[in-house]
Amino acid sequence: MTERSARTALISSDRGFRETVKDVFLSHEGWAAPALEITAPFESFGEDQVRALRQLHPDLVILDIAEAPELGIKFAQFLSETTPGIRFIASGPLLQPENMLTAMRAGVVDYLPKPVSTEALHDALNRVGHLATNGKEAPKKPGQVYVFYSPKGGAGTTTTATNFAVILQRLTGKRTLLVDLDLELGEIALLLGVQPRFNFVDMVQNFHRMDAELLASYIERHESGVHLLSAPYQPEKAEVVTGEEIRRILQFLRKHYDYVVVDTSKSFSPATLASLEQADLAFIVTNVDLASLRNLQRGLPLLKRMLSRGESHIRLVVNRYHPENDISLEDVQRTLGIAVFHSLSNDYEGVSRSISTGKPIVTNGNSKFSRDMKALGALVTAEGPDLMYRSVDLRLRCCEVRKVEPLKRKLATLDAWVTGLRRDQWTSRRSVQRVEIDEEHGGIVKLNPLVDWTLDQVWTYVREHGVPTHELFGHGYSSIGCQPCTRPVTPGESERAGRWWWETDVAKECGIHCSVELLGTPSDRERAART
Repeated sequence: MTERSARTALISSDRGFRETVKDVFLSHEGWAAPALEITAPFESFGEDQVRALRQLHPDLVILDIAEAPELGIKFAQFLSETTPGIRFIASGPLLQPENMLTAMRAGVVDYLPKPVSTEALHDALNRVGHLATNGKEAPKKPGQVYVFYSPKGGAGTTTTATNFAVILQRLTGKRTLLVDLDLELGEIALLLGVQPRFNFVDMVQNFHRMDAELLASYIERHESGVHLLSAPYQPEKAEVVTGEEIRRILQFLRKHYDYVVVDTSKSFSPATLASLEQADLAFIVTNVDLASLRNLQRGLPLLKRMLSRGESHIRLVVNRYHPENDISLEDVQRTLGIAVFHSLSNDYEGVSRSISTGKPIVTNGNSKFSRDMKALGALVTAEGPDLMYRSVDLRLRCCEVRKVEPLKRKLATLDAWVTGLRRDQWTSRRSVQRVEIDEEHGGIVKLNPLVDWTLDQVWTYVREHGVPTHELFGHGYSSIGCQPCTRPVTPGESERAGRWWWETDVAKECGIHCSVELLGTPSDRERAART
């Protein structure tokens, strides 16, 4: 386990402890911030918490057992049995020798009595890193699992997943596995023009003796460089596969491939749900017709529950898109309430020909579909799902895709827009005027009616007039943005301190109210934030 590549989870109902842990991680050169934070007490743990941990498959868990030591240790035992190789740094009251022994057997490699100092936690992280490597070359970072799903047949999900896998391998040269988990009627083998000797069900039946050598015998190798684990030819074989078996196999495949691209069936079958639980990103494919959008709208609540970060794990891909469609991308976003991540041009004839010949269309890079697919692959591989934590510039690129560009498309159809900007929110907003001409959005009028208000005035108005508010305000979120980039603020912090909290001396802006170019270079942004 290389510390920076390790997946870490934090489990604690103690807010002060959580903040201490996150501060230590952010200041530690070797470790990245915890990717998952669970704040529920052990006695209220249920399916949601267990699913989130299964999806993350953490290498290290910071486990606060202060409220219920025995229950916490039992939970650690449960995780150790279901997630081999997991390690724990636990914290709580002084333990009796027998309880300490039980904790050690459950995988607790370091125990820190509360209250925990930052120095003690820092040293514990160093010890865990040393135990993991022991002077040897660190094991390979687990691969990424990308799941493709559509709630309606005929959307082109299988074609998209297949060509995406080929693009991933071409762009990166890394080991890429395409897994056909449409176990009843999967057709990836047809699209690649191969005749598989074995299939996913064969692997399930022999998984108890699976190793790297046996895995290789179940894999088909395509001329593009992509490896394939095919669906069975006989639909009835799908019945023997359980969701738990799929979870374990996908966790196993992560260890042997850099990218695992999964194509699923069009139903919320156990195979599909288990795949979504394990997904680092879920690419939801749709067409711009009413039936497709209606099915997706109905299925979105379940999709968000199955993904550990909810909507932030979803990448909406519009397939067969043409600018002259009756339904625009703005209509899609307004209907579904999520941003379109990427669109793929309509090249029905070219795609149909590629399926008939068993040659993925991206092997011929001349079509618009191929160019769009290459752009999709470049966006994912160049940045990764957690790009926002690596630098301000990468974070701004993410903001550009998820927030700025969708807003630009909408504002291009309007004459004016109204914001809630206030001058006291952040230093970068001190020059905001009540009425502005928004040159960034085509010269339309931008109205900022609250520009002179204070935060106290806002909340006084809310209370006096019964204005509805977001429920997260009651949980310490004074400014609400995208989930990966927002945390509650603590007493004494500024209103926007919970936005991009890992960045220091940088303007707390995404580019909606000033372009990335106007935010300037990193040094420009730091100077602007201080003024």
